[in-house]
Amino acid sequence: MTLKSQDNWKEEFFKRSGLLIHQFSFGVGLIIAFSFMLLLDDAIAPGAAIAAFIFIASLGIAFRYAVFGDIVLLPRFSLDSYYSQTSKNKPQSKAPKKTREPLIGEGVTGYWETKVDTKAYGSMQITLCLTQKDNEITGSVEGSLFAPMEIESGSVFDGHATWKADSSGFLSFSTSFDVRFKGDIIEGEVDFGKYGKATLSGQRSTETEVTASAPPEDRIFGTLPPEEISEELMPRLQELDLVDNCRQLAEEGWTIIKEAADPEFIARLRQAIIECSPVEGTDGSKLSGLLETDPVFAEAAINPKLMAMAEFSVGRGFLLASMVSTIREKDSAPIDLHADQAYFPEPFPAHNMMLTCCWATDEFTLENGATTVMPGTNALLRHPTEEETKTPQNMVTMDCPAGSVAIWDGRVWHANAPKTTDGQRVVLHTSYQRMVVRPNEDFSHIADQMIEEYGEPMAQLMGKLDSIAKKDFDYVEDFGTFIRTTNNAKL
Repeated sequence: MTLKSQDNWKEEFFKRSGLLIHQFSFGVGLIIAFSFMLLLDDAIAPGAAIAAFIFIASLGIAFRYAVFGDIVLLPRFSLDSYYSQTSKNKPQSKAPKKTREPLIGEGVTGYWETKVDTKAYGSMQITLCLTQKDNEITGSVEGSLFAPMEIESGSVFDGHATWKADSSGFLSFSTSFDVRFKGDIIEGEVDFGKYGKATLSGQRSTETEVTASAPPEDRIFGTLPPEEISEELMPRLQELDLVDNCRQLAEEGWTIIKEAADPEFIARLRQAIIECSPVEGTDGSKLSGLLETDPVFAEAAINPKLMAMAEFSVGRGFLLASMVSTIREKDSAPIDLHADQAYFPEPFPAHNMMLTCCWATDEFTLENGATTVMPGTNALLRHPTEEETKTPQNMVTMDCPAGSVAIWDGRVWHANAPKTTDGQRVVLHTSYQRMVVRPNEDFSHIADQMIEEYGEPMAQLMGKLDSIAKKDFDYVEDFGTFIRTTNNAKL
């Protein structure tokens, strides 16, 4: 595992300090309040105890607000649960701003915000960054559909200006501008060559700060092989110590992450699964609706280790496919050999389409009904035959302690053993799919709420960060999202 950066170290320090101060102030407040109740006169003891507790306990709340900008009333026993709580008072992140450099020149020098109406792409916003010296115009043309284009052969006479600019990248074209300036107003025409002509209108901008839009990613050509780790993902996998897990998953179709979360989180998860189990005394399966029943399920879905493994296995921009809980009792029937990509015909794609992450809140052993897997069958790219389901060969038990996550890809053949031990085996199956595959579970009714509470990771899982299946998606103004989506498909 690589060393954390200095910024990560500072963040970890303040997180731990915040929790410790909150726990300390809360505990001291309780002790002093209890002492007041014992030592002071009965007439004033309750009021004094309450006031003392509120004052001292609020110091921890105030420290949390001063450092992290949100409010949590009660401390927790672990970092994961303490910082998973989302306060409605937390300020919303704002779009980043950039300060415009002053343009020095004559006449029409300045920033011009324009609207260009095209037949091919509809309306688009274009910023003209112009500098005039004598009758010469230099500068650039900026828009969401292309990288900044340098102005060439620019000239202006009596308010009439012409110039050329060429775009390269996903859309390559040459443009010719023919415009007239009337004070702070600009009007004219843009010739996009093979894409046709367009009208342009706008005005000079006096804004010194503007929203800093990220430039479109460079277009990716070719596809990353299934077993390779992208340059972008590798540092995260190294930091989380998951590189070997990725290698095993690619080669054998399964792997186990031990200590995927702290014991307090695992206890919360186990209790939440039991509480939402629909029928006591059965296998307790709940096949949908978990995400909205308890915050612990959302926390499980966006666990950093699972998110990193899913990106490796089912690609950048992957979606949450489903969340299913099971509670197996003694003598529960086993599940036959199968591959999870039940909706895919043979042969399966070379790239995995589905990843299942099984949160083991109880120990996984053969006797306790653990999942068993046939390593390497992910390379066969097919379902097992009827005969193969009856006579599985070379099965490996996914033995692991409670708190682990057993992971397998959608192509590998697996089953589970009969449970012969007393007690329950409580499990959460969290599945992820490539962004182009329709999820098994419909999260549309809670997507906005989940995104508001858990931010960008949840927005990706809900499919809100890509350009697929979006009604009225604006390919011009949000061209960067389209390019990133097509790149995601290749990583």
